[in-house]
Amino acid sequence: MINTELRFTDQSVPGNPRSSGNHNGTDILLWHWDMGDNTTYNTPNILHTYTSENVFTVQLVVVDSNFCSDTAQKNIRVVDDFIFPNVFAPESDVQQNKVFQPLEKKGHYATFEMHIYNRWGNLVWKQQCRNGNCPDYDDEDFWWNGTNSHGKPVSEGVYFWIVKATYKQSSLSPLYLNGTVTVIR
Repeated sequence: MINTELRFTDQSVPGNPRSSGNHNGTDILLWHWDMGDNTTYNTPNILHTYTSENVFTVQLVVVDSNFCSDTAQKNIRVVDDFIFPNVFAPESDVQQNKVFQPLEKKGHYATFEMHIYNRWGNLVWKQQCRNGNCPDYDDEDFWWNGTNSHGKPVSEGVYFWIVKATYKQSSLSPLYLNGTVTVIR
């Protein structure tokens, strides 16, 4: 998630037989992290914060006391996460409390689905968008208004929600989010 401190930990094992060369009794002398955003570090364990949404290639190179090196590399996706409220009141006089929707507009996706379940795990409501420019933040009818799939108001209580969004870049895996929301009447 953007602007969230992430921990990266070296898990190298000196003397690991899967590594090239003979590392028995050797110590790791050098660590070089390349975070994929023009930032580097030279310590075994780091904290790093990404400030933009992208796919970053993180690379760690280690060198031991025999000057043998090994490299590990992983692509990570950093997203500007949706933040949803944990309570909403469909009968409120305050417009922004009448529907369950993200607190901020956070980008558009190729597809977007939201499912709402009751405490017994039964699907209460669902919505999906597949027009390539999803979701429609300005359409109040797109978001959950506290009714079930038949248009009847749900009772007060806690509901579980799941969001699945697919990126316009088809090479990226979908974004999955979930949480709970309390309906107050």
